[in-house]
Amino acid sequence: MQNVLPPDTIITHDAKELMQLFVSKFMNKVTSEAFQQANVEHQMTVSADDLLWTVNRLGFEECVRSVGKDLKNYRNHMDGSDASGSNNANDDDQR
Repeated sequence: MQNVLPPDTIITHDAKELMQLFVSKFMNKVTSEAFQQANVEHQMTVSADDLLWTVNRLGFEECVRSVGKDLKNYRNHMDGSDASGSNNANDDDQR
């Protein structure tokens, strides 16, 4: 939290705890809705794409664009490391 605020800003302990609670509840909400969507599509696994779809549906389009670019870069990086001889079993789970 401190990184996005001016250096002289003080964040109270209860504000930090409240933010942690908010983030935990938000993660639970996103994960739960992504799981429900995966169930509708008869998937056994919740994917990164399911999570992005859910966050987008909740109205965080700008966040999805930003994180979507990061995910694409990560996947491109992982594809590049496979070409160099790395064999990652989790790559089969990616969409």
